[in-house]
Amino acid sequence: MRKTAAAVVIMIAAALVDKSTYGERFQKEEGMPARVSITSSSQFPGNEVILQVELNTVEEVNVGRVLLSLTLPRHLSLVRVEKTSLADLVGAELQSQPGVDAEDAETTLLQLILSTLNGEKASRQAILNGPMVDLVFKISEKAQPKSDLLIKYQGQVTRMDEPAADIPIPPEVAKVSVYAPGSVIISCFFYMH
Repeated sequence: MRKTAAAVVIMIAAALVDKSTYGERFQKEEGMPARVSITSSSQFPGNEVILQVELNTVEEVNVGRVLLSLTLPRHLSLVRVEKTSLADLVGAELQSQPGVDAEDAETTLLQLILSTLNGEKASRQAILNGPMVDLVFKISEKAQPKSDLLIKYQGQVTRMDEPAADIPIPPEVAKVSVYAPGSVIISCFFYMH
């Protein structure tokens, strides 16, 4: 029993010494120095939904620019794109460029650039880990209830430290689940307040 207790104490101490987050450990194991993800969400047809673009880097990587290309499904329309307070804190500038897919007129394309490296007011500060951009979408009234609207995205981040390089962000998917009208939503009172 003493050996088991000693082993538990050693494991807890090792966890306290390792200050990296699970995401950082995963990135190191997978060889990904930076990762950009878009959160998923759920909402009823006809309502707006907010998704966040998040950055997660390993400790030694400083990112100065994030470029993302998104492909939006036909029942999801862009309302607005906003920087978060975290992006404002480092003086990042946000550019968004919506467009239409040349092969499918019902598919919307969106390019996002968040940078501290370009422009008149370039702060040249590293973009902090966490939520960088809020994407506000409206779900069409014609969206199929109990379906998932998939947002495909990929891009790259630019390291501002040595060696300066672009790190590719592999293709990923964010999901907006469409509730059926009249669905009951159960939530935790303590979580919601």
